[in-house]
Amino acid sequence: MTLSKLRELEADSLFSNHSIPILLFTRTTILPMTSLIKPYFLALSPSPTFDPFLKGLYHGARASSVIWIQVYFYGIRTIVLIELGIIIALHLAVSLIPDYLENSRHGWAESESMEFLGEVVGLGMEIITAYLLSKRSHRRRSGNR
Repeated sequence: MTLSKLRELEADSLFSNHSIPILLFTRTTILPMTSLIKPYFLALSPSPTFDPFLKGLYHGARASSVIWIQVYFYGIRTIVLIELGIIIALHLAVSLIPDYLENSRHGWAESESMEFLGEVVGLGMEIITAYLLSKRSHRRRSGNR
């Protein structure tokens, strides 16, 4: 995302002025850090059979960790919830649905089925993150009854 695109987002009424640092921080700091973690995450595999599963699981774990890091630093904001919804929709539209349609026509190889299972578990992690954040954002303080 270019700086001019970020300025366009800033002008939009949906995003507050505090959202731009969140987007910049995510793009410049968090995403490069997650790519450094990938080799260590894949090294956890007990056997080569589990490599595709962990590869599929990595995508969901990465997306969920990026969202939780943003919530830790900035709190729950509208842009974080919108970003999580977009991540879940993209995960379905770009990865899971095309993989399912392609493999259901031509048959499932063992590695393809393990990677698909890992992606489904990763999507489950993203949905659990969305559920927990929606419950967390509507929590009332004990003093406000």
